[in-house]
Order: sequence, then C-alpha cells, then structure tokens
Amino acid sequence: MCGRYAIAYNSEELPSHFKGFDLEVHPKINKGDHFDRSFNVAPTTSGAVLRAKDRELRYMKWGLVPNWTKNAEDFNTYKTFNARLENLQESKMWMACCNRKRCVIPVSGYYEWKTKGKEKIPYYVVRKDGKLCFLAGLYDYLESEDLWTYTIITGKAPKELSWLHHRMPVILEPGTDAWDTWMDPDKTKWTQEELDDLLAAHYDDEVLAVYQVGTDVNKVANNNQSLVKPILKQDQGKFNVELSATEKRHMKQEAAKEEGNSQSGQTKKRKTKTEDVKEEEQSVAHRTKRTKKDVDQEEEPSEKDDEAVEEEVMKEEEGSDVGDEPYDEENDAEVDQDVMEDEVGEEVDEEYIKGDENDVEGSMDEMEDDAVMEEPMVKGAKQTGQKKGGQSIGERVRKEVGGSSAVKDEEQSDPTPKRRGKGRSTSGKGSDEGDVVNMMSSGKKASKKRKQHN
Repeated sequence: MCGRYAIAYNSEELPSHFKGFDLEVHPKINKGDHFDRSFNVAPTTSGAVLRAKDRELRYMKWGLVPNWTKNAEDFNTYKTFNARLENLQESKMWMACCNRKRCVIPVSGYYEWKTKGKEKIPYYVVRKDGKLCFLAGLYDYLESEDLWTYTIITGKAPKELSWLHHRMPVILEPGTDAWDTWMDPDKTKWTQEELDDLLAAHYDDEVLAVYQVGTDVNKVANNNQSLVKPILKQDQGKFNVELSATEKRHMKQEAAKEEGNSQSGQTKKRKTKTEDVKEEEQSVAHRTKRTKKDVDQEEEPSEKDDEAVEEEVMKEEEGSDVGDEPYDEENDAEVDQDVMEDEVGEEVDEEYIKGDENDVEGSMDEMEDDAVMEEPMVKGAKQTGQKKGGQSIGERVRKEVGGSSAVKDEEQSDPTPKRRGKGRSTSGKGSDEGDVVNMMSSGKKASKKRKQHN
C-alpha cells in the first residue's frame, strides 16, 4: 500500500520540474488557489495529478469518489486511496477509470512502514538524483459537487523490496514503453493480463534509494523537511532533493520560519511553565505562612490559661475551691470559723515561742522545720474544721505548756543525758510539743491567707 508521500514543491514551482523529463504539462489551477509543498501528504488531502488525456496538471483530493456517487460526504474515501493492480478489471469502479481516466502522481518520495513485532518503523523511498518520481494512478470527477479525486495503484513488491513491505506503489519512468502506453489517451480497452505485464512493480537500485526516517511522520500534523531526512549516519548521503536556486532560498526561508515558530512556542511554554511555578510557590508560601500563624496561636498560651493553671495549683495547695467571687470574711471556706474565733490561741502561741528557750528542746528554726514536715496533718484539720480532741487551740496550748514544765522538772532530777532531736524529746512527749508548734504555724498561715484575699 501507499498511505503517505512527500512533494517538495508548491503549485507554482512544480510545473518547472517536468522539464527535466521533456514532458509537456498544462497546469490547471483556479485563480487565487495556491498549494504549498508538503512532506506529509495523507489521504483526504490534496495532491498534484497529471492526466494522461490532455497532460493537464491539476490538484485533486486523495481518495477516489466515483462519478455516480450521490453524496460525497457519505462515501468512505479511506477505502479507495489505493487501487490493487490485480482488481483493476474486476471492479466496475476501477474498470471505467482504467479505460479513460488514467494519470500519474508526481512525488518527491513515498513512505513505507516496516513491521517489527509490535513496532512499525518508517522508511522513505526516493530517487537518488532527487528528481520527481511518478506513481501510476486513476482519477474521477463528481460533477454534482465539482469534485476531482484520485487513487494510487499498488502491486506486489519485487524481491529487492519485499523486506520492507509485500506491496508497493507502481512507479513509472518517463520515456519508457510502460509510461508511453499508460499515458496514451487513445488506449481505452484493457485486459487484466495487459495491465499485469505493464504495471508490474520494479525496483531499480541504481535509480531508487531507501532509508529509515523518524517517527514524526506518523503524525499527519507534522509537516516539514526534517521528515524526509535519514536518521542513520550511514544513510546521510542518500538524501537529495532537486531544487533551483530560488527554491533553495525559499526552502531555507521556510525552514528558518518554522524553526523560529518552534523556538517561540518553546519559549512561550517555558514562560507559561515559569509563571505556573511562581504561582505555585506563592500559593505554597501563603499556605505555609497561614499554617505557621495558626500553629503559633495554638501553641501560645493565653492569660486565661495561666489563670486556670494558677487556680488549679491553689486548689491543690489550699484544698478548697477558689473562684471569681469576692472574698467573704464571714463565710471564708479556707479557715474554719471556730478556729478564727480562737484568737487567744494565737496570742499564747506567740508568747510560747518568745518564752524561755529552755522550755522546749530545739531552736525556733527547728520547730518551724517540724511544722513544715507536719503540714499535711494540719491541712487535714483545716479541711474538716474540727477542734482537735474537742478542745480549742488556746486550751490545748495552755495544757501543753503545763506538761512541758513537768518534763523539765523530770529531766533535772534525772542525771542521765538525753539525746536531742529537731524539736523532739526522747521522753515521748516531744510529739505533743510538735503538735502544738504545728497548730501554731497553721493558725499563722490561715491569718496570712486571709490578709492576701483581703
């Protein structure tokens, strides 16, 4: 089959390249029409066709539509862009065209794909001298839509080219008997045998060259000269296109323009990509800043939190509820009312501490140390609000003072040395004296806290 080909000349340049074959052509192009060169001509696009009837050179649509078609849009031209040589006299559509509507299609070269496993590798077949190559074809005209269409005839590939594909387009060389017979307008009847002999595919290694090209040709949208250039180093010398000085200049200008457009597109893409990256960075920075601020707010303790913590500490230390209500001296929950009324106890404690140091073993500092050690027990007394032993602090102190005098008399009568401890006596009554000191200390603490609340 033949599904892609290249033509290196536009509609104004093409006619001049027939002169190298001593061929007379009559270009037929409507005023204002222009057809660019194309290195990737595909079915349903337009290509130049040289008619055998009158040597008219006309651009037609690739994919033959029979003249009896009622609606060209409903006709599937993808089934008719190639015509098999073996079927030219078996199909009425091909037979009518073969009798009176024969043509050749000028190309710079054609593409063929070699199948290797699941991969299809594109190759390019071209004349070594860079001149035009002519493919045998048929054309038709749909008068109702003023539509000219054509097809390319394919045959079995010769053994020299069977490694590439089992079929190939029929190539006709100007000046040969096959060319003259095919392009004879007076020849209107054919047999299949005549056609098989006349259009048998040939491959002349001295005239044609084959080399691998890039896969960009697989996409119809790609269309530039690079598509027909070899990609293998050993094939570099095979690339050749016949160009006049003017055509070379035009070709360079178009190549430069295409390169500029490509670079401009790449620059635009890079610019767009850079802008996208900047926007993303700004977005990330904003999210990071906001997240950090939120975290700081979560981690930064408020004054209210400090007050709550202080309240909890006070509750643990005082064993009572401390709220926001103003202090009520009469209903103070921290110190029992009975304890507060016993002012004599505080006066006795103070006189007791300032009295004779020999009355109690140990210094005042030692007594205060003992009071700190016994603080939990005193707190228990605060919380319950009961008089220890059913007595007031003053009564207990007076009683204990009397007991301490008895202890002193006993020690003086006993010559045995006694071991002194921190505010404690070995006589067994030191614990009672410690209780007295502890109660005295608790009374002072209660008074101090009341003053703080006030």
